[in-house]
Amino acid sequence: MTRHAWQLQGRTLFRTYQRTDLLQGIHLAACLPLFLGTLTLAAQALAFVEVVPPMEFRLFWAFFGGGLMLLGVAGMLVSKGRILDGEARTLTDWWGLPRPVLRDVLSLAKAGAVEITRESKVHKGRYGPRQVEEIYEVRLRVSHRSLLVDRFPDDPEGARWTAESVCRLLGSRFRDKTVGRPLLKKSSELDESLGQRYLRTGKPVPGPRRPSNCRLRCLEGPEGLEIRIPRANLANPWKPVLTALGMALFLLLLSVFVWQESWVFSVPTALVVGGLMEARATWSSWQARRLTETLRLTRQALRVESTLYGSHEIPLGELEDLVLRDSREDKHHREVQVERFFPVGVLCARSDRVQACFGGALGMDELDYLQALLVERIVEFSRPV
Repeated sequence: MTRHAWQLQGRTLFRTYQRTDLLQGIHLAACLPLFLGTLTLAAQALAFVEVVPPMEFRLFWAFFGGGLMLLGVAGMLVSKGRILDGEARTLTDWWGLPRPVLRDVLSLAKAGAVEITRESKVHKGRYGPRQVEEIYEVRLRVSHRSLLVDRFPDDPEGARWTAESVCRLLGSRFRDKTVGRPLLKKSSELDESLGQRYLRTGKPVPGPRRPSNCRLRCLEGPEGLEIRIPRANLANPWKPVLTALGMALFLLLLSVFVWQESWVFSVPTALVVGGLMEARATWSSWQARRLTETLRLTRQALRVESTLYGSHEIPLGELEDLVLRDSREDKHHREVQVERFFPVGVLCARSDRVQACFGGALGMDELDYLQALLVERIVEFSRPV
């Protein structure tokens, strides 16, 4: 399994699509001629060897069945892909079986900045809870118009990796509009660490101002700084449980007094159905309630330990960005997602290999203070000793 949908090989960036709506429609339509062709060809083969005496062999039907089967196989093998050639500065869309047969080539000679944008899409099952899917789009400015390179559902890391790869190949600027303060970089600055970027540009380091109601515990040690974010009890995990019990009671009464089912059948059925309907919401509430995090920043690395996102370590020489990812958009639709309990969102420390998220339990003032404090220490630790 590859790490990214797009693959980089030399000066070429490419991908083969697997699950687009059009491709799935073509593959589904190809099942019918494949099935009918196989059935017809098999019947003629049995007639030819006289296994089924009443059936007579017909050369026309044998060719017809073989043609249908080949048509179905060809339809199942139809594939689609894109190739971005940094040397020729072209973007090629192709269709093939599975190699490229038809090509549509677009010149990128006048390509400008590469942008990452985000759009929230609400999904609601017929009977299930709602959730928000974040669609990350990588767009390329070409001759005063925006060209869609690709879309990444709930995959910000894949979108950023693809956008940075396009920037390196074309020498374009990089814009990330999905974070609290949009990032703008030149292609030559993409691999520069956060601390070195501040030192090189001489940009003023934000001064951390601790808010009056700040819950962070900052401990100075011989090796660096340790920050503890205590449990915030963001959610009540018993609320979904009570809702599930209420649903189970309603189904139980409905089953016994309306559908005239027996108690032996109705009680376990109602409990199972009610429990399954609220299981995901209960789990996300429990995760939000027990969320605690610890950050350790030294001259070597930033280590984050979170009960929700796990443990990650990023060397300071590889830490490129420390940004805010806001999750307040469509918060009331995130019925089974932990993010619906966050006051604002999370801070993301990013490198090319690792991303560490933390701070979901904090308010806006605390997140600003934590971000400024970390940036100040990262710049300080990045100075030559």
